[in-house]
Amino acid sequence: MLPRVTAEVGVVFDPECRFSQAGKAWAKVRVVAKDRKNENGTWVDGEALFFDVICFGRVAEHLTESVRKGDTIVVNGRLSENVWEKDGVERRSIQVTADEIGVSLLWGEAKTERAMTDSTSSTSTKADPQEEGPPW
Repeated sequence: MLPRVTAEVGVVFDPECRFSQAGKAWAKVRVVAKDRKNENGTWVDGEALFFDVICFGRVAEHLTESVRKGDTIVVNGRLSENVWEKDGVERRSIQVTADEIGVSLLWGEAKTERAMTDSTSSTSTKADPQEEGPPW
């Protein structure tokens, strides 16, 4: 089983939403986790870790409508590593497959709007109630 992580990260680029051949939404967003320290009254940036967050379905659609470059988000999901070879060199990257993403309220305000089902559309922004998570 892949390890689960929760991380507060900064959005590096606007999220991109795409649709599979089957019509299912998926999105990717590049993020950075940075360590900041206060050294003698001055804030200093520590190490930075860049990685991709991917998500599917309603989360993907809502992410691309709600989040922009520069926002701080909280991501909860499964951590994984991609390994590939390019020009004879092995490359690695990490990613989080997100189950949930929320906008951080530490530096700003957010207004929520419940997604409505469009009964005339084949791609609803709200899943069947049987697929829903907690009822609240």
